[in-house]
Amino acid sequence: MSTSDAPKIDDYAIQLCNRAAGLLVILDRERKVLVFGPGTSASLGYSAEEIEGEIFDRYVASENLEELIEKIHKAESDLKSAHYMDLGIIIKDGQTKIFQTLVFTLFGPGGEVHFGLRGQDITRYVDLHRSVELMNKKLSILGTATRHDVLNSLTGLFGYLELAECKSKEDQIKKYIQKAKISAETIKKQFEFTRDYQELGSKRPSWIDVGESIRSAYASISEPRIKIDADVSGLRVFADPMIEKVFFNLIDNVHRHSGANIIKVRFEDKGQEGVLLFEDDGKGIPAEEKDLIFTRGYGRNSGLGLYLVREVLDITGISIKENGEPGKGARFVITVPKGKYEVK
Repeated sequence: MSTSDAPKIDDYAIQLCNRAAGLLVILDRERKVLVFGPGTSASLGYSAEEIEGEIFDRYVASENLEELIEKIHKAESDLKSAHYMDLGIIIKDGQTKIFQTLVFTLFGPGGEVHFGLRGQDITRYVDLHRSVELMNKKLSILGTATRHDVLNSLTGLFGYLELAECKSKEDQIKKYIQKAKISAETIKKQFEFTRDYQELGSKRPSWIDVGESIRSAYASISEPRIKIDADVSGLRVFADPMIEKVFFNLIDNVHRHSGANIIKVRFEDKGQEGVLLFEDDGKGIPAEEKDLIFTRGYGRNSGLGLYLVREVLDITGISIKENGEPGKGARFVITVPKGKYEVK
């Protein structure tokens, strides 16, 4: 490692610490505090005299210490990369503040290794996020319980309607019963839709292995009879964890409606965007239905539906459209923005 690659700790660096707002701390290799500026003092409540010369570990939230040490080691071995983490620091009044922190390496006048921590206070954002998560959890519990009770009641209603239909001898009454069954089935589908929609965005987006996700989706198909050829080795996309349901829905639709023999999945890196192609050799989608298939309630099943497929992808800016040729097969084009995919 060349010391010329990293900044020096000198009067300029000390002045920077003295002028910086938020968190800016310089540590030695033992993680002892060397420089602790007024801006950091205002953020944490400690004076420079209280904290300079102390081991910084004692001020780090216990759940973050191991990650901080790991980031410091990475910063030393890789000077040119940014090393970020959410760092919890115990302030003077005993509470913990969260800082989005850059960990970097710099060198003393004699070439000795030091480490800098530059952070922005995101405590209010983290607290708000936790409050939203708690509220969503409560709403999820309420929704699940309500849906369970209503679906149970609908099961009983279907049973009584079946009995009434069997017992009735009047055709007009049977017609009314049939209409009641259709209305009850509509209610059931709407509640099943709320179950899928409730999951949308409930978990943070993450990097998903596309090949692994497609294989898992295909394995979930009941009695799969259509071959799938997925050439997406090494592809990962940043998406909602429900993306596996997206792939399941696309594959399941081919099995149910297309009459196809094979599904082909390909990825093309266009530079400014990536394109994931789902193609089959079935009957395709009529031109007048290409936009309708992504609207809520369209289709013949009560599953996730292409409406929710589009909503799941849109969470991280991914789009989907269908541009296959009717009579020659469906072709779903999933466009992934730059920075939201990687190929290894």
